Amino acid sequence: MHDAYREWRDRTIFDVVRTHDEVEVFLAYHSLLSTEPGVLFVSGFSVEPDVYQAVFTSPRYQDIVKQAGDTYITDRGLYTRIYARVEN
Repeated sequence: MHDAYREWRDRTIFDVVRTHDEVEVFLAYHSLLSTEPGVLFVSGFSVEPDVYQAVFTSPRYQDIVKQAGDTYITDRGLYTRIYARVEN
């Protein structure tokens, strides 16, 4: 299942972020031992958070989330945390 997930993820999630200039870096870390099992995506951007978030609220990305559904998303679901640099 892991290989199928990685192939699907490359065709879908990573394809979306590769085509958006707002996303400067997008990495995936798989937990081996954790209280939060799964994948942690780390993304870097230099635009306002609202502009960046548009990538992940697009109809195409929402369809990808639906595709993932029961196959790849655990019962704990998805969540996002955004950290922005505070300018002095």
